[in-house]
Amino acid sequence: AQNPQQNSVTSDGLLLEYETLELRLHPPNVVIDNETYDDATLITIDSANRPGTLIEVVQCLTELNLSIRRARISSDGGWFVD
Repeated sequence: AQNPQQNSVTSDGLLLEYETLELRLHPPNVVIDNETYDDATLITIDSANRPGTLIEVVQCLTELNLSIRRARISSDGGWFVD
């Protein structure tokens, strides 16, 4: 059986038109807050949800040598906020 998330990706790994249109109309929004906590930076990401988004965010933070101490993830099915 095919993974349902794979249905939105072409054989070349590209997102189908609906998903790319959604990302163009509603690009990701990132807010970096260094004021709320003395010992941590709060990063809020608001984005259209698509397969692989969360792992891409984690990989980017890891490549920057940032550690994730706590994560709160919510989604309404089409959107997620980390």
